[in-house]
Amino acid sequence: MSWQDWILTIGGIILSLSLIPYMFHEHKPPKHTSICSFVVLLVFSVCYATFDFWLTAVFTFITSICWLILLIQSLNLKFFKEVSRIKKMSGPQFSQWLMRTPRGHRDEIIEVLKKDKWIGNV
Repeated sequence: MSWQDWILTIGGIILSLSLIPYMFHEHKPPKHTSICSFVVLLVFSVCYATFDFWLTAVFTFITSICWLILLIQSLNLKFFKEVSRIKKMSGPQFSQWLMRTPRGHRDEIIEVLKKDKWIGNV
């Protein structure tokens, strides 16, 4: 293994670790940033592998997967913000929300609330 592989690997590890707090934070990077970062890093990992920089290729691939996770989270962010808002409702407010919300959307949210043990069987 060359010294370049080690340097690039250390950089990849640092980049992967720096993304972890974003995965657990409410605010996510913009979707286009996540898409571009995921695709470019995926291509980079293939390029590194062709140069036999295997450690770098693996950690660059892991970093690209972190960006993919952030992209998926940002796509579901609106849904989970609504779930959080519903959890703050009182009983009457929740009942009104149930009556106003279309059935399919309501069923999805109720399933999440059941998994979180916020509500029992409805």
